[in-house]
Amino acid sequence: MSRPAAIARFKTWPGFFDWTPFALVRPALPTEQIEALRECVLSSPYLAANNLNHRFSGTRGFSVVFTPEGRARIARELPLFDQYLSEILHPRCNAFFLNPLVVVGGSRVAPHVDRSLRSYTQPEEPPNPVRVVVLYLQVPGNLKGGHLILHANRPLVDIEPEVNKMVFFRGDLRHEVTELEAQEGQERVSLVCEQYRLPPALLESIPTFEIRSRRPFEDFLQAELDRT
Repeated sequence: MSRPAAIARFKTWPGFFDWTPFALVRPALPTEQIEALRECVLSSPYLAANNLNHRFSGTRGFSVVFTPEGRARIARELPLFDQYLSEILHPRCNAFFLNPLVVVGGSRVAPHVDRSLRSYTQPEEPPNPVRVVVLYLQVPGNLKGGHLILHANRPLVDIEPEVNKMVFFRGDLRHEVTELEAQEGQERVSLVCEQYRLPPALLESIPTFEIRSRRPFEDFLQAELDRT
């Protein structure tokens, strides 16, 4: 099956995840698109110590929260991300959490189930994502660790990261990233996208577009000044 046909098949919903909890596409995107996305993440002024919870200790990243109405902002401000999102977003999902994630040597991601929109919907709990998509953009040579492990009551699959591998998995699956053993300066870089189908009452609490980062405002201001 060709790459575009495979991705299109995995986007179907409902149906696909009724009979399998995860799927892999490899290679997922043209090589030049992977390289452009990698540079976009690593050079972003938003990249900083992760603003997620303690399970992501030692990792770096930022998050982009949006609804379909916010795609125009993404197209203007993050055009490379918008091109990628066109490949993976399901039209019946209505809220999204995109997380560029950089895992360095000695760091890991503890077991968890994704509900990253919880901070917006509190005190209500959001449903699990319909699905989560992970795309690997950079993987250290001679990699040890850094694997994605999916659980369904027991370990379901151990996925070794590879550049240009895309993983689709059911949003209610518990998962983790094992500790990465890498030399200083080596990093595992991925894009994680949680896709939700929220009821109207919860959808009202989700911004149409918001970037969350721990980098101070002065850094963004300087980046804009440098660009102009």
